[in-house]
Amino acid sequence: MAALRDLDPALCFHLFTHAPAWLFAQTLPPDAFTHHDLLSDVGLAQRSSLREDLDQTVTRLRELLPFRTALIEALAERVLQLGCCLVVCDVAALGIAVARRAGLPAVLIENFTWDWIYAGYVDREPRLQPFIDLLRAEYARADVRIQTEPVCAPCDSACRVPPVSRRPRATSQATRARLGAPPDARLVLLTMGGIAHDYAFLPRLADWPDVFFVIPVSGASERPARNVLLLAQTADVYHPDLAYACDAVVGKNGYSTMAEVCAAGAPFGYVMRPGFAESEVIAAFIDRHMPAVRFSADEFDSGDWLARLPELLALPRRRSSIPDGALQAARHLLALL
Repeated sequence: MAALRDLDPALCFHLFTHAPAWLFAQTLPPDAFTHHDLLSDVGLAQRSSLREDLDQTVTRLRELLPFRTALIEALAERVLQLGCCLVVCDVAALGIAVARRAGLPAVLIENFTWDWIYAGYVDREPRLQPFIDLLRAEYARADVRIQTEPVCAPCDSACRVPPVSRRPRATSQATRARLGAPPDARLVLLTMGGIAHDYAFLPRLADWPDVFFVIPVSGASERPARNVLLLAQTADVYHPDLAYACDAVVGKNGYSTMAEVCAAGAPFGYVMRPGFAESEVIAAFIDRHMPAVRFSADEFDSGDWLARLPELLALPRRRSSIPDGALQAARHLLALL
């Protein structure tokens, strides 16, 4: 959306999502979007940022799928009343059904689809199979498909673009000063992709006085130790700036984190997500294109990864030569408009 606005500042967006409005307000100007709170997708219910709850996932899927006719008709009427001319779906299949009912083009943007993810769990949870079938059929009805690298299940008819990430705004020096990081300290960002996590090893970070750790959290900002900053997600710090300011990033190898760290060129201590099929695809991309060290989920949770922190910090920063996937996707969407 930000890249589209760069190409055409007159564009505006109606966002139908449970994701909070403040998340988009960090990137887009106030006149660029209107937020409509809506459960548009289930994804995976989580016990923690690294472990899913398949039973709860099935319960939530049953509440949403198959899509209710009344819901589709109401949303189709709404998007037409709002003057929308294109429906862009970030993995959520609901938007495709709404677009078809409204007679609007539907664009699916993804590096994986939920039917592909659920297929990796169907041996453990066979109740997922009907939802795999339903979602696969919905995804096939998209008029246009844009796949963002690294792609989990390549589609021959899709437009393929490089990783998509948000651009930084501030210099590294300005970001470090805003965080209160000592000028001679190594700065390490710990992130689990916006999902709450129990950092049981937190007291052990004080044993690394020459390293300043920044950890985004859902609560208020606080300083539990001189070298540790728990940073509120809503704090006045643009989170993409953190990857450019730090000397290394440690966290889950989720898509948005990987893409922003790749663009920043920072060394990445990435944590594998057990059983999640996308995790291996992203890991393969990281190992090819980024300075990185792999940690297991158990190694991260126990804090044993700290013994390998010097190895991670010794890796040189690698300036990315990968083109801007957001801009390429935006140009494709603008051509459709």
